[in-house]
Amino acid sequence: MATVKDIEIQKKWGVRPSKNIIVGGNIWLVDEGQEYTLVQFSINELKKNYFWNDCFCVPCDWSEEKIRDLVEQYVKEQITEEQIQDYNDFLESGEKWGWD
Repeated sequence: MATVKDIEIQKKWGVRPSKNIIVGGNIWLVDEGQEYTLVQFSINELKKNYFWNDCFCVPCDWSEEKIRDLVEQYVKEQITEEQIQDYNDFLESGEKWGWD
């Protein structure tokens, strides 16, 4: 089970694009054209100091408590040990060999 290390909330980050635009890693909780707050987080189980590879795009009127509850639940219930190991391997490879 993963545990939250840190949460970064960036209010009014942007507007959700149309369905024709692919944004990998974004978990959309707003409709197309709606302004959103970007929520990134890190977990204690990562060997490196990086955000997790998914982030949330939530309505701008959500409270910090509601955002924290969402992230805590997601980390606890959705992130597997296999995903953590795969992401740790990816980060180590990127740092060793480069990101391009």
